Formats: sequence, structure tokens, C-alpha cells
Amino acid sequence: MNKLSDEQVDFIFSEVNRSKIDSNELKEDLVDHLSCVIEENINQGKSFEESYKEAYQIVCPNGFDEIYQETIMLLTSKKITIMRKLLFLVGFIATIFLTTSFMFKALHWPNAGLILLIAAFVLIFVLLPLIFLYFYKNEFSKHISYKLKYVFGYLGAALFLTGGVLKLLHWPGSGIALLLSVAIINFGFLPFLFYRIHKKSEEKEQTGFFSNKRNYVFGIIGVALFLTASVLKILHLPGPAVLLVLSVVVINFGFLPILFYRMYRKTVV
Repeated sequence: MNKLSDEQVDFIFSEVNRSKIDSNELKEDLVDHLSCVIEENINQGKSFEESYKEAYQIVCPNGFDEIYQETIMLLTSKKITIMRKLLFLVGFIATIFLTTSFMFKALHWPNAGLILLIAAFVLIFVLLPLIFLYFYKNEFSKHISYKLKYVFGYLGAALFLTGGVLKLLHWPGSGIALLLSVAIINFGFLPFLFYRIHKKSEEKEQTGFFSNKRNYVFGIIGVALFLTASVLKILHLPGPAVLLVLSVVVINFGFLPILFYRMYRKTVV
């Protein structure tokens, strides 16, 4: 049986090292597995290059990183299951308090404000952090921009909910909280979100909707304008009408036409 040369084994090692895998044991196992499959192919009269390509398709057709992610998921599946159950439980409790507070508020019953505060506390300080941790912990990428989108997303959502509750209860500070939330979402969360979507599409070399940079521009501008207009309207500040019209124009005549055109082309091709 033909054995691989040191140069060929080094080549396999270099290919595995290019992945995001940081476990040396997993790397060695992958190299051993690939080497065995390649040796079998070489014994059938195939070249090393051919054998490597076939082995790659057999062992990891979707890339080395998918194997790493699956391994991590298997190792942490019990913790993830517990966290999911906790998320559903807390979400269920928060929804009950939220709908109950709206009912009490609409019917002018007593303690509506107290129930709303409990719902807001559960949402902001229990449910949102759990959602943030769930996505943050399950993010396999080492790029800081992947992590930052969750940080800004949590801060923006927490401040937005806080501002909304303060506004409903007619307490001071709602304007500052809402304006801060808009600033964080518009200049923190949305840019990182669209940047990572764009980078992901480049890595996969897609040619559909997500490969078109104009969509990211129209998308982020439209959402940012719409969110800003909504907050200005809630706070009775000047300018919401102009921003709302601009957001609708950008979304209706910029984002949506390109989206549906790309989707149409994809179904036709």
C-alpha cells in the first residue's frame, strides 16, 4: 500500500491549518482521516491532487469549519438545550405579563403600571440577556464584528424597550433612552449586521441578491430612517414626516425592487 510522502502530509496539514479549528486533536484526526482516504484513492491509480479533492468532498464537503462547529455543538448540546428551554420559559412569562399589563392599561384597571414594570424587567434584564448570550456563545467566528453586532443589538433593544416603558408610564428619561437606542442601532448594530452579511456572501461567492452591495446600502438607510422617524414621532420632535417619507421612498424604490428582481432572476435561471 502506497504511503503519503512528508511533503504531501505537510500539504494536508497546511490546508487544515487554514481553517478556524483551534483544537490540535481535531486537526490531527482530520489529517489522519484525510490521509487514509487519499491513500486508498492513490492505490486505485489516481493522482494525489485528484485523491485529495475526492477525500475533501467525502470528509468535509462543506468545509473544515463545519466539522468544527458540529463538534462544538455536540460537546455543548446539553447546555444549549437547557438554555433554549429557559428562553422559552422566560419568554412565556414575559409575554403573559406584557399582554396582561396592556389589558389592565386599556381597561383602566389598577396596578397596570406595576405589571408593565415586571414585564419590562423580565424582558430587559432576563430574556434579552439570555438571547444575547445564546447567540454570542454560539458564534463560532473569531471576527470581532460578529460579536459586536450582538453587543450593539442587545444595548439598542434594551434601551428601546426601556424608553418605551418610560414613555407609557409618563416617567422622565424616555426621550434620552429612545434617542440613545436609535443611535446605537443605526450606527452600531445595523452597520455591523449588514457588513457581516456582505462578508458572508463574499466568502460564499454568491451571485444572487446578497452579492449586490446596493441592497445593503438601501437596506441600512431605509431601516435607519424608518426607526429614527418612529422615535421622533413618539417623542413629538420635529422631522418625523420627512424622514418617514424618505424611508418609504428608499425601501419601496430602492431596496424592494432590487430584492424582488434578484429573487425573480434566481427562480428563472
